[in-house]
Amino acid sequence: MVLHLRAFWLLNNRMTIPDIFMNNPYFPQYVELVILLVGMFGLSFVVPSLRSLRTAAGVSLIFLPIVYFFALLVTYVSPVPFTDDYNLFETISKLHRAQDLASFCSALFEQVNQHRFAFERLVMLAMYYSTGTVSVPVLVFIGNLFMLGVLLLIYLIFKSERIHWHYFIPVPYMLFNLVYSENAYWGIAAIQNTPLIFMAFLSVYGLSRSGRGGWFLGFFAALVTTFISGSGLLTWIIGALFLAFKRKYKRLVVWVMLTIAVVIFYFTYDYTIIQSDNESVLRHPFYNLLLLWGFWGNALYLNVPHPLVNYFHADMVWCAVLGFVFTIILLFWLLRIVTMPKLTWTFWFLLGAAMFIMGTGAMFVISRPSGGFFMYGGAIFSRRYMIFGVVLLALMYTCVLVMLKKSPRGLLVSGVLSFLGVISLHFCSYYLTLVDLRQSYESLALDGYYWREYNTFLTQGDKYGDVPFWNHPTRMKQLMEAISEDGISKVNVAPSAENFLNFAKHNTAQRPFLGEFKVRSEVRTDWTNLASDFLTLEASPLGAEQVKYFVLKDSTHTLLLPAVPKPLDWWSMFLQNRYYSDTYQYGLYRMKLPASNRSYAVWLVTNDDQYWNTNKSLNIH
Repeated sequence: MVLHLRAFWLLNNRMTIPDIFMNNPYFPQYVELVILLVGMFGLSFVVPSLRSLRTAAGVSLIFLPIVYFFALLVTYVSPVPFTDDYNLFETISKLHRAQDLASFCSALFEQVNQHRFAFERLVMLAMYYSTGTVSVPVLVFIGNLFMLGVLLLIYLIFKSERIHWHYFIPVPYMLFNLVYSENAYWGIAAIQNTPLIFMAFLSVYGLSRSGRGGWFLGFFAALVTTFISGSGLLTWIIGALFLAFKRKYKRLVVWVMLTIAVVIFYFTYDYTIIQSDNESVLRHPFYNLLLLWGFWGNALYLNVPHPLVNYFHADMVWCAVLGFVFTIILLFWLLRIVTMPKLTWTFWFLLGAAMFIMGTGAMFVISRPSGGFFMYGGAIFSRRYMIFGVVLLALMYTCVLVMLKKSPRGLLVSGVLSFLGVISLHFCSYYLTLVDLRQSYESLALDGYYWREYNTFLTQGDKYGDVPFWNHPTRMKQLMEAISEDGISKVNVAPSAENFLNFAKHNTAQRPFLGEFKVRSEVRTDWTNLASDFLTLEASPLGAEQVKYFVLKDSTHTLLLPAVPKPLDWWSMFLQNRYYSDTYQYGLYRMKLPASNRSYAVWLVTNDDQYWNTNKSLNIH
């Protein structure tokens, strides 16, 4: 128990990784190390004296992206809850305070949209009773550990099909990256989507194997998957199809009976059918087919703005192309039912795993049909959905290798080209997203300040004053009191913010800021696809000062905004051997500032708690 609690303490304190890793993620060094290992690995095939390094280089290439990914998790995950995390915290408080079994079960299976998050609640409840709190960093870490399980299941395919482990090297680069960055800092996203995929794959794995043990494994994993997310119900359909194709009729009858029982419970126990105003996917079949392909290929959905425009975004076109390619690969895979004299468990596993991911995409399209080309951009994909795309990419890569394994040249060409493409996507995901993780961490750190001073959050809502639960007048306040009283979570004010507030109450920043400060205003499409004013504050110190906060101060408000360093461009990054520049910025929509005409004095706070006056004002109309 002591070791268990020690592990949780380490995660809550970022595992003693120094703060310098926050300021310098060593991304160019990571890229250089990967390229060096790739060079060593490649040269070992043509230079006899380097053959002894082949295994070490190859194994290092497999583990390096995993280590770097989790190091970033430990560094950038904030202990402060984010949006839907509060919904689960509310039910943990209900579970803790439940007076009888009925109220406990009601809270455990409480409906959220069309989902029942019993698995997530049980994980959090176990954490709460073993440690006395619910740690968001631990939730994120546990959730992402399930990706190691997905990696292991795919490795078993390589081993069973006797494909050389060298071709496995690209897979970790597909699975461990920041394409699905929301899973890297958002507690509910991490503890939901990654376990969902793993448990669904585990169910498919069990049903793919012969024997009673595989059936029980498939059933148990399907049951767990169902109560992670609504798409987990797909596992029951896949299981029935598998048992029917494999002519396991007795087990099929039992499976169908259990499926009926689970479905009846799911949709009748304290369940409200949510009516949707969305039109049918059949109204615009071509547009929705493109959207489906786009979801399947969303591993290529770059972390760049996608405003709603009247032309196609290039990366979104490539998402649809990749999804179409996956469709072709799946059709060739299905032909093996006819062409292969005997189908092994690997065939069924890859088919079932792909069916689950693709079926999840189909459910997404059904719930959010499109009436036009999705490539025009706008509010289409949340980044947490990209996890399905990267896993599907790994599955389709594996399918191609299995189909080409009797063609050494085809296998080599596919492996090399895939790795080159994947490594480019891998590096691009980190370059575009590391700064977002930093901004998310710094913004969440200020939520405690905004809640105590203004009863709102910096990170949530479209407008200043918004709070979770649709701005209910009392629910969020009561929830914050309950989770604090129960010890589930407490959103504190950062010490540096507290120090500044004490200063600002009775003083004015006198030290002049000698660097450059400016504000840019532009019109951007927000998450609701509406054009809104977007402000970017930017400061470039002349000296070695590290800016921590921008301060907007008037007679009634003292607004702290995190100052996040801008990334260098690729060329400068490698020349200077660092990721961040010496320029700091923060951007937000105008609606996130208090309404009405205001004139704010602009101050800066540096990491050493020094206060600087830009001697400029920001006028908001």
